[in-house]
Amino acid sequence: MNLKKIRIAISFAVFILFLLGFLGDETISTPLSDTLVSFQFIPSLLQFIHSPGSLAGLCFLFLLVAGLIFGRFYCSFLCPLGILQDICIRIFRSRGKKHTYQRPYRTVSYGLLFLTIILAVLGSLALVNLLDPYTLFGRIAVHPFKTMVLWINNMIVIVAEQFDVYALAIKKQHHIPLSILTIAMGSFGLVLAFSIISGRGYCNTICPVGAFLGMISRFSLFRFVIDRENCRSCGLCEEVCKAGCIDMDKLEIDHSRCVTCFNCTDACRKNALDYKVQFPIPSRRWTPSRRNFLAVTAVAGGTVLSAALPVRLFSLESMTPGQTPVMPPGAKNLSNFVQRCTACHLCVSVCPTNVMIPAYFEYGSCGIMQPKLDYRQGHCDFDCNACGQVCPTGAIAPLLLKEKKLTRIGTVSLNKTRCIVHVKKKHCGACGEVCPTHAIFPVEKGLVLFPEINIDFCIGCGACERACPTQPKAITIRPEIVHSKAKKYVPPASSTRQVEEHSNDFPF
Repeated sequence: MNLKKIRIAISFAVFILFLLGFLGDETISTPLSDTLVSFQFIPSLLQFIHSPGSLAGLCFLFLLVAGLIFGRFYCSFLCPLGILQDICIRIFRSRGKKHTYQRPYRTVSYGLLFLTIILAVLGSLALVNLLDPYTLFGRIAVHPFKTMVLWINNMIVIVAEQFDVYALAIKKQHHIPLSILTIAMGSFGLVLAFSIISGRGYCNTICPVGAFLGMISRFSLFRFVIDRENCRSCGLCEEVCKAGCIDMDKLEIDHSRCVTCFNCTDACRKNALDYKVQFPIPSRRWTPSRRNFLAVTAVAGGTVLSAALPVRLFSLESMTPGQTPVMPPGAKNLSNFVQRCTACHLCVSVCPTNVMIPAYFEYGSCGIMQPKLDYRQGHCDFDCNACGQVCPTGAIAPLLLKEKKLTRIGTVSLNKTRCIVHVKKKHCGACGEVCPTHAIFPVEKGLVLFPEINIDFCIGCGACERACPTQPKAITIRPEIVHSKAKKYVPPASSTRQVEEHSNDFPF
């Protein structure tokens, strides 16, 4: 049984499914989020913390147990960013690029892991949003990759229409703030550089998930073993090891960095490498350098803890409704949303009206790159709940459509000094015509229909703000820090009877 070929087949299928999920629409992304994304480490961890009995929470336990048994199989079989790196490594290795043993940078990897944990305990996922491999892959797929796919699609449509072929349609590009696009492109460039220079260097130096799984893989039940009697020190295993963890000079394998790719066993011609159960579990010697590392890390962690707490309190709890962006329906409240969203942008990808865009620091230092609603780009479709259906962490709850239609994410506000009707005393009605909840309605005053507002029915969907013709907008949405429930509009009895009386009439 060739384990390398099995690994390649599984990882290739996983990669294609993730690409389809991030580049496709809700019909593809929803089942992906319910199944495959549940096996992503950080999303499943967040679900385990907040909903231990959920499918994703149980998947986290599975990943932990499987890591203790098989080592870092997650990094090669299930991690989309890891598989993307493998593709890059394969491309450059085909051009003659080879890797050798690399010394570990544990101070960097464990230090970043410790800081990530400290900030997460404080309620800030800033480092998770920046470094988590699933999240990082999501932003790369949604922004550079999907932008390129949509551009190619639209170019094909334009060319095809010249030959009277109309099988495809123009698709609108979602708006990407320059700051977010720069971060996404920079992240992709960083991962690509690591892949070219040191193979899985990102996984073993920067990635907090890789650092954590590396710690538990030291004690995994199955490990790679070098048979010193059969080994001829030919170096083939070292050349194909993309993690750089095989030291042929000492005939040792650093199991904390091994990503269980089976390249080494496939390359060995003398069957001197095997993947098998190993007893006893190797012990680590307690050295002065280890004590110094732990002491420095503890001091640094304490410093970050004391410094980050007031930053968190200032950036989150002290925010007022006017300072925050409009959060997606299902976010529940600012604290819940910021502490559970990893900024993977899967919700941004499936939004049909492109109203969801990545924020930068609008949520404060705790919520970098998390999604917000920007009514300059679109409005929150009254008959859509796609974002909650695909969210893998529960940051956006999967509301039923009837619940979503009554979820207030903001409230409408009218500036009469900008409104055409109030300023020029002439009809407009744009806001009232598009309001799906009847929160905005016309009232006749002196032969002119003036817009009036009933806040009780408003859910803050932004259709009115989007439709308002004035610049700056006369009607805007004020964000809600805590989402509430709006009242359901019930037509007056007189209008209901009028509809029934004319229901059988000829419509012309």
